[in-house]
Amino acid sequence: MEAVIPDEQLKERDRRKGKEKFDIRYFKYEKNDYYYICPNGKVLSCRGTVKLNWNEGTKYQCKPSDCKGCPYIDKCLHTKKKGNKY
Repeated sequence: MEAVIPDEQLKERDRRKGKEKFDIRYFKYEKNDYYYICPNGKVLSCRGTVKLNWNEGTKYQCKPSDCKGCPYIDKCLHTKKKGNKY
């Protein structure tokens, strides 16, 4: 069984700030090859298993260079702030 566990606290913090983020519905899963495609068409590869509190799930991530200049970066689940790669 495979699960994707979003950080619900992150979503709630963003909602309070008036920011709506993409959720799993915006990402297409390619089950034969085990990767997701983001709304901008970039591939998010499996990066292993991660634990968050008492939950465990699979982490999917794209290359940082894929996000540079993306028109959807503010709606992505994880956005780096100034001084970082994005």
